[in-house]
Amino acid sequence: MGTLRAPLWLLIGSLLVLTSCADRRWSPEEIENAQHLLNAQQADVIAERMGSMDSPHATPGDAMTRAVLEHRREALRQARLVRDDVLEKARPGLSQQFRDTFERGLELLIEGAETGDADLQSEGAQLHQAWIDWSHEHGSEILIPQAAGIEVAPAAPVDTV
Repeated sequence: MGTLRAPLWLLIGSLLVLTSCADRRWSPEEIENAQHLLNAQQADVIAERMGSMDSPHATPGDAMTRAVLEHRREALRQARLVRDDVLEKARPGLSQQFRDTFERGLELLIEGAETGDADLQSEGAQLHQAWIDWSHEHGSEILIPQAAGIEVAPAAPVDTV
Protein backbone atom coordinates (compact mmCIF):
# COMPACT_ATOMS: atom_id res chain seq x y z
CA MET A 1 0.00 0.00 0.00
CA GLY A 2 1.20 3.55 -0.66
CA THR A 3 2.83 5.67 1.98
CA LEU A 4 1.06 8.94 2.69
CA ARG A 5 2.87 12.12 3.65
CA ALA A 6 0.24 13.32 6.13
CA PRO A 7 -2.09 11.55 8.55
CA LEU A 8 -5.45 10.92 6.92
CA TRP A 9 -7.36 11.80 10.09
CA LEU A 10 -6.08 15.32 9.54
CA LEU A 11 -7.48 15.23 6.00
CA ILE A 12 -11.03 14.66 7.21
CA GLY A 13 -10.69 17.43 9.76
CA SER A 14 -9.32 19.89 7.23
CA LEU A 15 -11.44 18.82 4.26
CA LEU A 16 -14.86 19.46 5.68
CA VAL A 17 -15.38 22.87 7.21
CA LEU A 18 -18.75 22.79 8.88
CA THR A 19 -20.57 26.08 8.69
CA SER A 20 -24.05 27.49 8.49
CA CYS A 21 -23.16 29.16 5.19
CA ALA A 22 -25.78 31.91 5.33
CA ASP A 23 -24.70 33.16 1.91
CA ARG A 24 -25.00 29.72 0.28
CA ARG A 25 -28.36 28.11 0.88
CA TRP A 26 -28.33 24.34 0.94
CA SER A 27 -31.41 22.19 0.57
CA PRO A 28 -31.85 19.24 2.94
CA GLU A 29 -31.29 16.94 -0.06
CA GLU A 30 -27.97 18.65 -0.90
CA ILE A 31 -26.86 18.32 2.71
CA GLU A 32 -27.83 14.65 2.65
CA ASN A 33 -25.92 14.11 -0.60
CA ALA A 34 -22.83 15.80 0.87
CA GLN A 35 -22.75 13.01 3.46
CA HIS A 36 -21.44 10.71 0.71
CA LEU A 37 -18.30 12.86 0.52
CA LEU A 38 -17.66 12.31 4.21
CA ASN A 39 -18.49 8.60 3.91
CA ALA A 40 -16.05 8.23 1.00
CA GLN A 41 -13.30 9.95 2.97
CA GLN A 42 -13.95 7.81 6.06
CA ALA A 43 -13.86 4.55 4.10
CA ASP A 44 -10.64 5.68 2.45
CA VAL A 45 -9.05 6.52 5.81
CA ILE A 46 -9.93 3.06 7.09
CA ALA A 47 -8.44 1.44 3.98
CA GLU A 48 -5.24 3.45 4.34
CA ARG A 49 -4.88 2.64 8.03
CA MET A 50 -5.44 -1.04 7.36
CA GLY A 51 -3.06 -0.92 4.42
CA SER A 52 -0.33 0.58 6.55
CA MET A 53 -0.62 -2.46 8.86
CA ASP A 54 -0.49 -4.90 5.93
CA SER A 55 2.58 -7.02 5.38
CA PRO A 56 4.86 -5.93 2.52
CA HIS A 57 4.56 -9.50 1.24
CA ALA A 58 0.76 -9.53 1.25
CA THR A 59 -1.01 -11.32 -1.56
CA PRO A 60 -4.46 -10.57 -3.03
CA GLY A 61 -5.91 -13.50 -1.08
CA ASP A 62 -4.78 -12.26 2.34
CA ALA A 63 -7.61 -11.26 4.68
CA MET A 64 -6.12 -7.83 5.34
CA THR A 65 -5.62 -7.15 1.63
CA ARG A 66 -9.22 -8.18 0.94
CA ALA A 67 -10.46 -5.91 3.74
CA VAL A 68 -8.47 -2.94 2.38
CA LEU A 69 -9.90 -3.59 -1.06
CA GLU A 70 -13.46 -3.73 0.31
CA HIS A 71 -13.01 -0.38 2.07
CA ARG A 72 -11.61 1.14 -1.12
CA ARG A 73 -14.60 -0.18 -3.05
CA GLU A 74 -16.91 1.40 -0.48
CA ALA A 75 -15.01 4.70 -0.71
CA LEU A 76 -15.40 4.61 -4.49
CA ARG A 77 -19.10 3.70 -4.26
CA GLN A 78 -19.69 6.63 -1.90
CA ALA A 79 -17.60 8.99 -4.05
CA ARG A 80 -19.70 8.18 -7.10
CA LEU A 81 -22.87 9.06 -5.15
CA VAL A 82 -21.75 12.65 -4.49
CA ARG A 83 -23.29 14.88 -7.14
CA ASP A 84 -21.07 17.34 -8.98
CA ASP A 85 -23.41 20.25 -8.21
CA VAL A 86 -23.03 19.50 -4.48
CA LEU A 87 -19.25 19.38 -4.79
CA GLU A 88 -19.28 22.67 -6.71
CA LYS A 89 -21.48 24.28 -4.09
CA ALA A 90 -19.01 23.22 -1.41
CA ARG A 91 -16.14 24.76 -3.38
CA PRO A 92 -15.96 25.84 -7.02
CA GLY A 93 -13.67 23.44 -8.89
CA LEU A 94 -14.02 20.67 -6.30
CA SER A 95 -15.92 18.31 -8.57
CA GLN A 96 -13.15 18.09 -11.17
CA GLN A 97 -10.41 17.71 -8.56
CA PHE A 98 -12.42 15.11 -6.64
CA ARG A 99 -13.25 13.08 -9.75
CA ASP A 100 -9.79 13.35 -11.34
CA THR A 101 -7.69 12.56 -8.28
CA PHE A 102 -9.69 10.96 -5.46
CA GLU A 103 -12.17 8.94 -7.50
CA ARG A 104 -9.81 8.05 -10.37
CA GLY A 105 -7.06 7.20 -7.88
CA LEU A 106 -9.39 4.76 -6.13
CA GLU A 107 -10.42 3.21 -9.45
CA LEU A 108 -6.79 2.56 -10.36
CA LEU A 109 -5.84 1.29 -6.90
CA ILE A 110 -8.75 -1.15 -6.98
CA GLU A 111 -8.14 -2.30 -10.55
CA GLY A 112 -4.43 -2.70 -9.86
CA ALA A 113 -5.11 -4.76 -6.75
CA GLU A 114 -7.65 -6.95 -8.55
CA THR A 115 -5.39 -7.60 -11.54
CA GLY A 116 -2.03 -7.53 -9.77
CA ASP A 117 -0.92 -4.64 -12.01
CA ALA A 118 1.72 -2.73 -10.05
CA ASP A 119 1.75 0.11 -12.61
CA LEU A 120 -1.96 0.78 -12.09
CA GLN A 121 -1.48 0.67 -8.33
CA SER A 122 1.41 3.11 -8.59
CA GLU A 123 -0.58 5.50 -10.77
CA GLY A 124 -3.53 5.22 -8.39
CA ALA A 125 -1.29 5.95 -5.40
CA GLN A 126 0.10 9.04 -7.16
CA LEU A 127 -3.40 10.35 -7.86
CA HIS A 128 -4.43 9.57 -4.29
CA GLN A 129 -1.46 11.55 -2.99
CA ALA A 130 -2.34 14.41 -5.37
CA TRP A 131 -5.82 14.48 -3.77
CA ILE A 132 -4.32 14.59 -0.29
CA ASP A 133 -1.91 17.36 -1.27
CA TRP A 134 -4.70 19.38 -2.90
CA SER A 135 -6.95 18.83 0.13
CA HIS A 136 -4.30 20.08 2.51
CA GLU A 137 -3.87 23.22 0.43
CA HIS A 138 -7.56 23.91 -0.24
CA GLY A 139 -9.45 22.02 2.48
CA SER A 140 -10.32 25.15 4.42
CA GLU A 141 -12.12 26.47 1.33
CA ILE A 142 -14.60 23.57 1.28
CA LEU A 143 -17.79 24.65 3.00
CA ILE A 144 -20.58 22.23 3.88
CA PRO A 145 -23.42 23.22 6.19
CA GLN A 146 -23.63 21.74 9.62
CA ALA A 147 -26.73 19.62 9.88
CA ALA A 148 -28.07 16.43 11.34
CA GLY A 149 -26.41 13.51 9.65
CA ILE A 150 -23.14 15.32 8.95
CA GLU A 151 -20.94 15.12 11.98
CA VAL A 152 -17.19 15.30 12.08
CA ALA A 153 -14.98 15.01 15.10
CA PRO A 154 -12.01 16.91 13.66
CA ALA A 155 -8.52 16.45 14.96
CA ALA A 156 -8.01 20.20 14.89
CA PRO A 157 -10.39 23.11 15.44
CA VAL A 158 -12.74 23.67 12.53
CA ASP A 159 -13.81 27.13 11.40
CA THR A 160 -17.49 27.81 11.70
CA VAL A 161 -19.55 30.78 10.62
